[in-house]
Amino acid sequence: MSDLFDETLNRYPNQDVAVSSFLEDWQVIAVDEGWERFRAAVKKARMECKFFPHPAEIISRLPAVNSRPVMAYRDDCEVCSGLGWKNVGPADPTPDNPRPKADRYKRCECAHIVFVNA
Repeated sequence: MSDLFDETLNRYPNQDVAVSSFLEDWQVIAVDEGWERFRAAVKKARMECKFFPHPAEIISRLPAVNSRPVMAYRDDCEVCSGLGWKNVGPADPTPDNPRPKADRYKRCECAHIVFVNA
C-alpha cells in the first residue's frame, strides 16, 4: 500500500498533500473494495487527474463489482512478445538432475491485471 501511495505522491511533487489522512482513506477503500480493484482505480486516477487523486476520485474509478481480474500483456513487449513469460536461463542443477535441459521462465514485467465484465 505504501509503495503505491509513494509512487502516486511522487507524480505530484509540487502539491502539498495531507499524507496521513489520505493514506488512512486509501487503506479503508482498499479493505472495503479489494486490493486489485483499488489498485486499478488508483492507476486510472493517476492517468486522468491533474492533482493528487482524492479518495472520492478513486472510488469513482473502481472497476464494476461484477467484473473479474485477468492478466494482460503488452503485445509490443520486446522481452516476451506478448506471451507474458520471459526466459531467465537454464534451470539450476540438482542432485537428481545435474545437467537440466529445460529453461526457467518467470512472469514478464509487462504483465498487469485488468478487469473485464463477467
